[in-house]
Amino acid sequence: MKKIGLAILIFSTMRGSSQDTLTSIGLLHDVTVTAIKEHVSPSMRFLKKQFFSTTEDMLCRMQSVYLVRRGAYGQEPAIRGLNGGQINMTIDGMRVFGACTDKMDPATIYIEPINLKNIQVSTSADGGVSGSSLGGSMNMQLYDPIFATGKKLDGNLYVSGQSVANGINTGGDFSYATANEAMRISSVYRKQQDYKDGNGIVVAHSGYEKLNASLSYKRKLSDHSTLKLDALVDDGWNIGYPALPMDAGYAAARILSATYLRNMSKSWISNLQVKGYYNNVRHYMDDSHRTDIDMHMDMPGRSEVEGAIIQATTPKLANHLITAKAEWYRNAAVASMTMHEDHERSMYMLTLPNTERNVTSLTVKDQWSVDSLNKIFISSSVDAAWINMNADLGKAELGVFGQSDFNQSRSAWSVNATWQRKIAGNWQSRVGIGRGERLPVNNELFGYYLFNRQDGFDYVGNTSLKNEWSINSEASLKYTSTMVECDLSIFYNNIHNYIIGYIIEGAVPMTKGASGVKQYNNNGVANLYGVEATAIFSPGCHLRIVHTSKWMQGQYQNGGYMPMISPYRAVTSVGYYPGKFAFSVENEAAAAQYRYDKSYGEDLTNGYAVFNVKCDYSFPVKGSTIKLFGGVDNMFNKVYHDHLDWGNINRPGRNVVMGVQARF
Repeated sequence: MKKIGLAILIFSTMRGSSQDTLTSIGLLHDVTVTAIKEHVSPSMRFLKKQFFSTTEDMLCRMQSVYLVRRGAYGQEPAIRGLNGGQINMTIDGMRVFGACTDKMDPATIYIEPINLKNIQVSTSADGGVSGSSLGGSMNMQLYDPIFATGKKLDGNLYVSGQSVANGINTGGDFSYATANEAMRISSVYRKQQDYKDGNGIVVAHSGYEKLNASLSYKRKLSDHSTLKLDALVDDGWNIGYPALPMDAGYAAARILSATYLRNMSKSWISNLQVKGYYNNVRHYMDDSHRTDIDMHMDMPGRSEVEGAIIQATTPKLANHLITAKAEWYRNAAVASMTMHEDHERSMYMLTLPNTERNVTSLTVKDQWSVDSLNKIFISSSVDAAWINMNADLGKAELGVFGQSDFNQSRSAWSVNATWQRKIAGNWQSRVGIGRGERLPVNNELFGYYLFNRQDGFDYVGNTSLKNEWSINSEASLKYTSTMVECDLSIFYNNIHNYIIGYIIEGAVPMTKGASGVKQYNNNGVANLYGVEATAIFSPGCHLRIVHTSKWMQGQYQNGGYMPMISPYRAVTSVGYYPGKFAFSVENEAAAAQYRYDKSYGEDLTNGYAVFNVKCDYSFPVKGSTIKLFGGVDNMFNKVYHDHLDWGNINRPGRNVVMGVQARF
């Protein structure tokens, strides 16, 4: 299926390009409990300059962020061991929910580095201003067109190739701006065949093809107000997932928004934002390219969201800076499965019966500057939700398991407080504590025979689930000088009503070869704790050394380890950036994981260390700038997989990348 609509039109007009402006924009991430702060990693900035990079390449290098991998495409983000409904995922503040019951389509797959301005990550109960959460939030902020003093026209085009999967990436952007209006169009096309691991063995069903396009238009309505319109289209097809029994025939998203911004410096509201948005996500799982199956299945899904946001910030009043946000959104979702067996009648069922979720949220944050040395951050959020499942077939299916509460009203709240203090010299400390809470997601409430390849069980929902909630704390110490920046954080998360699957004795699985049936239930208390560190050393002579490391552990209070918890990980890069030429050597390493959940299908994972090399060179040509770039990932052809990689599927072997970019 290649129904790529508007994306084709934009792509054919653009003929591809790239985005050099991203090289000067750092990724935002939060390594404390409350405030989101800017941390510009030189290795990250260098990676963003290489236009063959994906959004996942950047996410996996961010502090506090991990990726659950089921294939080369659609890797699921986690924040300190928490993912899915435990964290809030947004695109430019908009709620976007995947349509796949097997988590093949997290919101991050619909964003490309070419239309990405930054990534805001907030940890623990402080979800930024995205509502109540258990483990924090991630917001993918889209590129914002910039006004110019006169007429300005510029753009980028690029193309690159990769050896490990015979891949091609091409794209670009085009910008037009005046003093009163600005517009930006971008497009990316990627095609990857099945990649080879370090043994030279082809990993079947690991290729994919996708096209992404975005349009952003901004116009000044007055000296103090602006209107911004955004449209994003993303289409992927023939997407392989080697760790799963099925692939995706297509995954498509349509994301639209209109935003009104007003700056009123002399008013009691200094900044006002009003946004309305709509998005539609479609996903189609199929196994038509698989040969080792007894019965073919089709599993389409759909998720639709419409919402509105009002956010206001006051000027600084009596040393207080207050931000308030009110939000409403409606999410409608449905997923089904049709089973085709030779010489038998096809069977149909709803794996996620028609559900509708209406949520209203209010968040208030206060930044109190107590004096020149001390600041206090306080935030609180409350969500009210009305959740309905109105499909008669779905009610009959779940009724077999004693489920009957198909129309629910729920609420969740979070609160957080952090004290920040400047210590003598260049030192700064932060200490915070908070409470977080989250609502069960649709799969956990109404899912029906959802197969989990990792542990080999079919899962069914439970309408009687309690909300997960947690008490969390965090402390950090930071040192900053002209040559050195160091940041050390420790955190602890005490989670109550932790949701996990329990075996239903005697229940017959629907999936052939499945080990049984599990139902989502609350499992008492779980504890997550860990340490994160960042160090940046700039000795001069255009050198920059960056090291990030993170370790955490998760255990149930009644014994046993939590699943999908990464072992110790570290990334170290040494970069040389003299100007037109840039060069970087990077080491990614992980320790062995001996603490795993055997009941979830996990086993011991060996440690690994891989090395990557990247470089680029820029030179002018007739008013334009040409950039040649290249690199080698997994330079020594290491055979390895990470603990968060489902199915212990080996990652790609040595990968040589080369490309060219033109900026005009």
